[in-house]
Amino acid sequence: MSSATGRPPLLSASAVAQTVTKCFHFKMVDEATFKHLPSYCDRNYYFQGETTLEKGQEEFILKLVNPVCMSYEAIEGIIEVLKHLNSRGLLSPYPLSSRTGTDVIELSSAELLMKKASSNEGGEIMKYPVYVLSFIPGEIFDHVDKKYLTPALLYQVGEMLAKIDKDLMVGPYLFVKCLLNNDTEHACLKCSEAEGLFSCL
Repeated sequence: MSSATGRPPLLSASAVAQTVTKCFHFKMVDEATFKHLPSYCDRNYYFQGETTLEKGQEEFILKLVNPVCMSYEAIEGIIEVLKHLNSRGLLSPYPLSSRTGTDVIELSSAELLMKKASSNEGGEIMKYPVYVLSFIPGEIFDHVDKKYLTPALLYQVGEMLAKIDKDLMVGPYLFVKCLLNNDTEHACLKCSEAEGLFSCL
């Protein structure tokens, strides 16, 4: 893994299963459902499983974040926004806490690949922020056939966006409001960090 690009390693289905079982509250992971999802600079893995915490939720995304593209503070901000939107009744992915009690953990390539760290590795070992989100089935709006884009559906989309806009007006969520309005003067995140948020919404 190149430290210059910071992209996390590719994981097999068994490595994903071992990672989420060891680090998060999963008692069963179906490796046959594993999918590596496209991402610009991170790694996203879809899988189905059963946790000891969330009843009824069976689909999840394991996210391995590129630390070169996104700061730890931005990741925590994204998670807080998702929690806030869920608390306001907006259907959105929510984080699953790790076995250490935190939403985000940090793992090295060796830990993710279930290998011993090489004694020949010099310098600082790169750690990747790792977290698990619930998966919500759906379709990217741009990919929806135009014949389904009825006035009623477009009205519902507008209502939803207005609610998100309103709910992000307060407190620590204002930075997202700035990003949505392209307010670069007050937005404190880089474009890649904003992309990470929008991929979760």
